[in-house]
Amino acid sequence: MSTIYLENRHQISSETLAEVSNLEAIPYVNEVDDSLRAALVFAWQWLRGDQEFEQLTSGSTGKAKTITIAREKMIISARITLDALQLNQRDSALLCLNADYIGGKMMIVRSLLAGINLVMVPPTAHPLTSLPFLPKFVAMVPLQILTLLEAGETDQLNQMKAIIVGGAAVSTSLEKKIACQLSVPVYSTYGMTETVSHIALRKLTPPNASPYFEVLGDTQIDTDERGCLQINGEITDQKWLSTNDLVRLVDDKHFRWLGRYDFIINSGGVKVSPETVEVILESILQSLGFAGRLLVSSLPDKKLGERVILLLEGGPIGENFEARLLAKAKEHLPPYHTPKEIYYLSKFSQTSSGKIQRTLTQAQVP
Repeated sequence: MSTIYLENRHQISSETLAEVSNLEAIPYVNEVDDSLRAALVFAWQWLRGDQEFEQLTSGSTGKAKTITIAREKMIISARITLDALQLNQRDSALLCLNADYIGGKMMIVRSLLAGINLVMVPPTAHPLTSLPFLPKFVAMVPLQILTLLEAGETDQLNQMKAIIVGGAAVSTSLEKKIACQLSVPVYSTYGMTETVSHIALRKLTPPNASPYFEVLGDTQIDTDERGCLQINGEITDQKWLSTNDLVRLVDDKHFRWLGRYDFIINSGGVKVSPETVEVILESILQSLGFAGRLLVSSLPDKKLGERVILLLEGGPIGENFEARLLAKAKEHLPPYHTPKEIYYLSKFSQTSSGKIQRTLTQAQVP
C-alpha cells in the first residue's frame, strides 16, 4: 500500500483512494493545482482497475495522435524500470512531471505497483519546495535538474537513490554539470509514448558514465534502411516499431543517439544531422565564453539546396566573436556541416518542459 502526498498539505492512502466511488468525495480535491488533480484522477482510475488509457503521442514515430495504452503494457514498463533501478517499497518517489503525459503517468504506476510512497507536486522548474520529506527517486526534465543545480540543491539531489531525466535531450553543458556536481546515479532516458515511457537508459554520472544507451528488459533493437532505430519486445507486442531517431548500434543492447531523421539537412548532397553539429558547436561556444542556447538549422540555397546556419539565443555578440567561432567551427567540422551564417533570436520557442521547438524557432529567422 502506498501513501500519496499532495505537496505537504494533504495525504491519502492508495487503499482509501481505491475505495472512493467519486473523486469529488475527497474534500480537498478542488483545492489543489490542476496538475495535481490530473495526477490524482489518473491514480484513482488506476486503483479502480481501469484496463485502458487514452494518451496523446509526442510525434516521435510520426504525427501526434491519440493512442490507447493497455494497463498490462504499463505494468510491464513499470517493472522494467523498478528492476533496473532496484527500487522497492522501502523507497519513495517524487512526481514533478505533468500527469497528462506518459512520463508523469508512469511515475504514478511505478509507485502504486511497488507500494512506494509518492509525493505529488506541480511541474515547476524548482520541484524540491513544499515537500513533506525528500523522496529517493524522481523523474525530471532537463530544465528542472538544471534549475536545481544552479540553485545549489546539490546536497539534496545527492541524497536520492536514482534520478532519471527525459522529455528532451540533455545538452552537453548540462551533462558536464551533472557529472561534476552529482554522485547520485543520474540517467538520461530514451523512449516515447508508443513504448510506454523509456526503453533505454544512459548513465550520466561516474562511475560508468557512458555515451551509449542500454536497452532494458527483453527489448531488441535494430536499424532500418534510413539508419533509424527499430524496437521490438514485450512492450511492442513482439512487433518491430520504427522510430525517426538516427542511431549508431554498438551491439544488441547498446546504441548511440545521433539525432532526428526529420531534422536532417541536405547540404550539397551531404546529409547533416543538426543535433550532432550542435554538440561540437556547444563545446566551441563554451570555450569562447558563450553560455546561452544554440540551434543548428538551415535556409534554402540555390547552389547547395540547403545551407547550414547557426541560431543563438540573445542579442548579437560582435564580429570578432563570430569570426573566432566560425574559424574554430571550420577546424572541427566538415565543410558542409559548418554554419555559413549566424542569426540571433531574442527567445527560442519551447515547450512547457523547456524543449526547443525547432520548426517554430526556425520560423523566426528573418
